[in-house]
Amino acid sequence: MARAEQQRQVGAMRRPSTKASRANTHAEKQPLTARIKRWLTQALVLSGVAIVALGAGRGGLYLLDLKVERISISGSARNVSTEMVESLVAPRIAHGFLAADIDDIKAQLEAMPWVYTANTRRRWPDTLVIHIEEQRPIARWGMDGFLNHQGDFFAGDMSSQWAALPRLEGPEGSQSDLVAHYKTLESLLDGLDLGIVWLAQDEVGQLSAELDNGTLLVLGSDALVERTQRFVKLHQQHLNGEAVVRIDLRYEYGAAVQLMEPQVAMHETTLEELR
Repeated sequence: MARAEQQRQVGAMRRPSTKASRANTHAEKQPLTARIKRWLTQALVLSGVAIVALGAGRGGLYLLDLKVERISISGSARNVSTEMVESLVAPRIAHGFLAADIDDIKAQLEAMPWVYTANTRRRWPDTLVIHIEEQRPIARWGMDGFLNHQGDFFAGDMSSQWAALPRLEGPEGSQSDLVAHYKTLESLLDGLDLGIVWLAQDEVGQLSAELDNGTLLVLGSDALVERTQRFVKLHQQHLNGEAVVRIDLRYEYGAAVQLMEPQVAMHETTLEELR
């Protein structure tokens, strides 16, 4: 009995599975033409992939070979000439249309003295487009540069065309504050037919301003609006067009006025007189 049972187990182990037998039988029964057709389909697919890859490679080489044939420059051109822009850009586009680093070109353009912002982009198939916005100086800073509308310093030639700009002076880092003070003074003096030719701030923050009529205003370090309004009232109601050398507005309730005439060295103006 034990031996018979053992033989049945061995027979069961040697008997192939029904699924495997059917698969093998199905493969053997497939017609030769079907198998050839399947092989041809696979070959065609592989050939197509190879052709696409080859075309992509050649297309990529073509794109890399594209040159920048034209540089289109727009925007301000008063202090930044087309020739200046082209001479800076030319060596940076020598390697082709796609290889040109437009971010680097933008950075290099914005490092030029009179360039405030530069926008760069590609225009298919061969043009580099550049738009330049120039700096807008509102004041001279020292003898070798200017301050723009945001109080940022930039270097530039001090030619005669900028002689009418006010001159601002102060410690390093005070540029933005001085521009803000200048704009405040300018707006408060509007209507007096007086302009600011010089505005300075010392190390402790004391402001002084020279007007285009030769008058020096000593404004101190605080209450700028109140003190300037006091000067406006004084100028309109009491000075009567007199030539004034200096007005010290650091007083709490008045101002000290120094007239041009030598016989009147100093005239004290109180708040009551201003009223």
